[in-house]
Amino acid sequence: MKGESWKFKLMADICAAMNRSGNKQDFIFEMERCSYQVKWTDERKYITFTCPNRMKCRDIKLHDDKYLKENLEYELLVQPLFYPSSSAFHFRKLSSLMACSILQASSSASFSSTPAAISWRVKNWCRS
Repeated sequence: MKGESWKFKLMADICAAMNRSGNKQDFIFEMERCSYQVKWTDERKYITFTCPNRMKCRDIKLHDDKYLKENLEYELLVQPLFYPSSSAFHFRKLSSLMACSILQASSSASFSSTPAAISWRVKNWCRS
């Protein structure tokens, strides 16, 4: 059934980790807390995720451009601009699962990967 595969769980967990992270190291730590391994280096073109079920997946194979390495880097870069206070950060943490569900439901729509479109997505990451 759609939405129940290991890739959709991976996307939801990436979403939740992004909402709890302020930088790349935090993101990797949050993913490791969920039993994922993450290979994200400057030398590699793609991020490789190893799931708890030992399945491997590159960011390019996920169903949305927002999971691409350059888009995740950009979102981590601009998040402090849109969420400078700690109260907003805690709000993002609390609503991350809901936001991921909403984003998963709308993942069939293709998003532009321009910086302006990415900025819009970052600002609206937790809004429904």
